[in-house]
Amino acid sequence: MRRSLVEDLEVGDDVPHLIENHQESFIDEDIIVYKFKIEGMTCVACSSSIERGLTHAFKDKGLVLNASHENSGVNVVLLMHQMRISLYKEAAERHNVDAKAIIDEVEDLGFGATLLEKFEIVGGSESSRSFREGQTPQIKIKESCFIVKGMTCASCTGAIENHFKNQVEGAISINISLLTNKAVIKHDTTKLRPRQIISEIEDLGFEAELQPSNESVDIREIVKIEVDKYKKRFLLALVLYLPISFLIWVVPYTSLKTFMT
Repeated sequence: MRRSLVEDLEVGDDVPHLIENHQESFIDEDIIVYKFKIEGMTCVACSSSIERGLTHAFKDKGLVLNASHENSGVNVVLLMHQMRISLYKEAAERHNVDAKAIIDEVEDLGFGATLLEKFEIVGGSESSRSFREGQTPQIKIKESCFIVKGMTCASCTGAIENHFKNQVEGAISINISLLTNKAVIKHDTTKLRPRQIISEIEDLGFEAELQPSNESVDIREIVKIEVDKYKKRFLLALVLYLPISFLIWVVPYTSLKTFMT
């Protein structure tokens, strides 16, 4: 088992030399490499968000961050819609990081992921590949939460619910709260991805965004947004009404007074 740098450090040790040896111990470890097909990427910003998100999620859970290693970190190829991620086997198993955990993180970022291939690098050489493209992925049911903006009444929520229940394949159930502007949708991720759900909601004339699983809804913030929206509408209506009221009430009165004199 690999020892940590703190455990190896003692008074009087040559720190630079010790760090170099510690880095070499990482290189000698077994590495698991996963390759995925990514759905929903359209630009460089998408691929960059996946790389940053997964690096942040797994940097302390075995992600290979050695720049000198050819399989280091998270690598997303936009043109091929594929991603490769490398993890130290021991640390990944200790933190329960597997293909399912990686797919969950990708989906939380708003994209879809399907495992294409998994293999291990043992002692610097590649072992047999245990998963290849063409194998049937495991069907997975997931519950995703979305913040929906633009709903004003029960007819709005009913339109969204009826659309997903009757016309969207992969949608299992949907529950919308008009008060919190939140929609909780249970869906089959092999048929319906979070980005597809957002697209379906936007096609109905509303705005939607995926709510991270660790983020709670602040009712006060939602109410403030709605109040600001109607305040702007009121001010716009007032500005448009003033010249019309001038034409209706002031102009005829002055014209009549001039005529009578």
